[in-house]
Amino acid sequence: MQKQDCHPVITEDCINCGACILVCPMEAIEISDSGNSWKIYWWACNCCWACARECPVSAITDINA
Repeated sequence: MQKQDCHPVITEDCINCGACILVCPMEAIEISDSGNSWKIYWWACNCCWACARECPVSAITDINA
């Protein structure tokens, strides 16, 4: 199966609630050591967008959008 072409990113609107990391089936989201920023490893993402649907402030988008 070919991977979809998606590149999700977390924008500055992120409130660091952690909702996205809890719903990611691929464990492709990581919090920084300082605890104040998040990163999505797009190469590990399966493009299901569960993170974006769960985000209360719509802080996850596709970099290509």
